[in-house]
Amino acid sequence: MVDRTHQLRSWVNLRGHPRARALIAQIFFPFDSARLDGDDRAKLHEITRAYRIWLLGRRIHMAVVGHADFRGQAAYNVGLGQRRANAVSVVLDGALLFSPHYTSAAMVSAGEEEAAQPSQGRVPTEHQTALDRRVDIFSNYVDQRPVQLPEIRIVGQVPTKTVLTHREFSFTHAEEGGGALMGGGPPNETDRLIDALSNWPAGSVEILRVMGSERMDRRRSTHVPVTHEVTAIRVTVEERYRTIPTGGSVVASETSLDYTWGRPQDMITITRNRSFRGIDGRESRRTTRSSYPRVQLSTDPIANPPRRE
Repeated sequence: MVDRTHQLRSWVNLRGHPRARALIAQIFFPFDSARLDGDDRAKLHEITRAYRIWLLGRRIHMAVVGHADFRGQAAYNVGLGQRRANAVSVVLDGALLFSPHYTSAAMVSAGEEEAAQPSQGRVPTEHQTALDRRVDIFSNYVDQRPVQLPEIRIVGQVPTKTVLTHREFSFTHAEEGGGALMGGGPPNETDRLIDALSNWPAGSVEILRVMGSERMDRRRSTHVPVTHEVTAIRVTVEERYRTIPTGGSVVASETSLDYTWGRPQDMITITRNRSFRGIDGRESRRTTRSSYPRVQLSTDPIANPPRRE
C-alpha cells in the first residue's frame, strides 16, 4: 500500500505559474512511487478538457518533466522521475493525441538534479523532499496565447522524436475564361493559398483550409532529439496554367514545405519561393526571406508540422 502521508496536493493553473508562465501544473507523488491517485487524474482531466478546444487550428507542445528527491541512488532516481513523467503523459496523450498538432516530450527527466528548494548542505525537511517528488507540466500555449518554453536540462540519454522534414500539397483547378490570375473569374483555391502564404504567419489557419490534398507519398521524416525545434522553413509554390479544348484553363499548383530542425533559437527564418508559368509559356520567379520570433510561431500549425505517423 502506498504511503501518502507526506504527499503534497497537485495543482493546475491554466493561466500559468506567476513565476514561470509556461508551467501549468505540478503533480506530486508519494515516496518511491509513480502512481497517480484520483485527485491527480482529475487535475490532468482539467488540462485535457481545455486543451481539446485550444488544439483546434494550432500546434501545442507539452514538456512533462519528472523529478525525485535526494534519497536513493542517482540512476534509480532518474528512472523514477521518468516513470512519473510517463504516468502523467499516458493520461495527457490518451486524451489529446487525436490532434496531429499535439506533441509531448514524455521521457524528459531531471531526477534529483533540480531540487525545488535546495537544502544548502543541510538535511532536507519532509516538506522539501515532498516538493521534489513531482512532475512539472509545461506548455507553449497558456491562457490562450503562445509562450516560450523554458530550456529543460535532460539527465542521461536524450530521447528522440520522429519529425517531418518535407511535405507537399497539390491542386488541380479548372476555370472558364482564363481564371482570376488571367484577369477574369472569381478567386480560386490557388489564389487564396498564395494570398495566405504572402501574409503568413497571420494566415496560417486559412492556409490549412485551402492547402488541398497532401501528398503522403512525398513526405519525408527524420529523428531528432526531443529538445529540437524547427529553426528554418522553406516554402516553395509552383503554379502552371494550360488551356483546355473548351476554351478555359487548368491550374496545377504544387506547394512544398521543407523544415530544418535544431536547438531552439530566438528567431525562425522563413524563405518563400514562388514560380508561375502562364498560358503563354512565360515564367516568373520570386524569392523573399523573413525572420520571426519563435514565440510568435510556437503554435502555428504550418511552422510546426504534424507528427510523422
